[in-house]
Amino acid sequence: MVDVPERLPRENCLPQAVSPMLVFDLDDTLYLERQFVESGFRAVERHLESLGHARPGAAELFLELLDRDGSGRVFNDGLAALKIDDSLVPALVHEYRHHQPTIAPQRGVVELLDALAGR
Repeated sequence: MVDVPERLPRENCLPQAVSPMLVFDLDDTLYLERQFVESGFRAVERHLESLGHARPGAAELFLELLDRDGSGRVFNDGLAALKIDDSLVPALVHEYRHHQPTIAPQRGVVELLDALAGR
């Protein structure tokens, strides 16, 4: 058994001047993760088009694969279904991860944050 002191020594504590804060997880708290995923797949579809591989409906195909099989091979399997060389997978993953997302905060989030900021 380990002895745990009743109180931590003062040098292990945060300075008294630190203000209280709230920390939020973004996924499904402030924003719906699904919105980010859909936005990312649309960005990947546009990227494919910019590379000369226009495939209308590619984003919907990626979503179907994700819903059916999980996230592990969405781009590999999607490119195979679209008859596009899978050497593009790393570029698509990069595009997905670094795209400028089209998302909106969940209902009530802006009002909540405004109210908390006024405290």
